[in-house]
Amino acid sequence: MGFAEYVHALVGHSLPKAYQMFRVPNEQGQRRKTIATAETAHSRQAVHLVAWIKFLTFNLIKDFGAALGKEYARLHVATLVRRYIMRPGRLYLHAGYLIVQLDPFRGNVVLYSFIQRLNERRLPIPWLGGLVLRVEITEKPQGLAAVPNILGQRILANSGPPGLL
Repeated sequence: MGFAEYVHALVGHSLPKAYQMFRVPNEQGQRRKTIATAETAHSRQAVHLVAWIKFLTFNLIKDFGAALGKEYARLHVATLVRRYIMRPGRLYLHAGYLIVQLDPFRGNVVLYSFIQRLNERRLPIPWLGGLVLRVEITEKPQGLAAVPNILGQRILANSGPPGLL
């Protein structure tokens, strides 16, 4: 079950090619006919690195589910990603913090205690010069999400009525 879930949730079959293809032109001059394949010097390392990173990500997301609580630990990785990780929001830099501000969504209450524990740890991000991570969920959505009734309408200042452009 774990491997199938990995393939589905994290596109597990999309790894770098472990070989180089040697092709010759066909009748139309397109390089379509493969005459040989050969393993490149770094091909196995690349495949192993990408697979290792994807499995590490898979395990981290499963750990995230377990940190949310017992009933969330059994959720599939794809479900956890869809419900809680791939969320619309904004990034801000303010006074040494990288603030990840998520728009509110149905079920965001589940994240409150996790976010509080995360923010209390004041995690520095070394590759961003030690900025401290802070995660927030706004009370109201911003931008177009705040006014869903205008979605699908022309909203640009230079847009004319439909049919006149």
